[in-house]
Amino acid sequence: MSELSDTSNDRESRWRALMASAQDGDHAAYGELLSDLFPVLRRFVMRRWPNAHDTEDVVQEILVSIHTVRQTYDRRRPFTPWLMTIAARRVADARAMAILPAGQRQAIELIKIQGLSLDEASQVTGKSIGSLKVGIHRAIKAMRQALERNG
Repeated sequence: MSELSDTSNDRESRWRALMASAQDGDHAAYGELLSDLFPVLRRFVMRRWPNAHDTEDVVQEILVSIHTVRQTYDRRRPFTPWLMTIAARRVADARAMAILPAGQRQAIELIKIQGLSLDEASQVTGKSIGSLKVGIHRAIKAMRQALERNG
């Protein structure tokens, strides 16, 4: 067995153990896991995302997603494919968001990502609720088309 695969196997075992401990409530293990993952995810995003200035934001979105769905990880299965599926989806989301005009992107970010109500988003942006609804509808349609086109 090569040194690379030994390292990869060791890393997989370590991450699986840390995630299992994190799922059991071990905050130190969870912090250690996230610290291990950050540079790996950063390299992953940099290879797939042309906007270097957005790399950190995309990595943070991946980490938030991992945090949100961490209890769905099945300890009996490999960790890395689970992780990379989440990472690839967040990169695809970032690419889809990048194609949107600023107003549509802002509507999606405020309402769908940050969870503001239409009233709150209207107050923040100065746009009417109807305008925000149209912007969200168009943004979702454009993102869906981009994801279908680019996978």
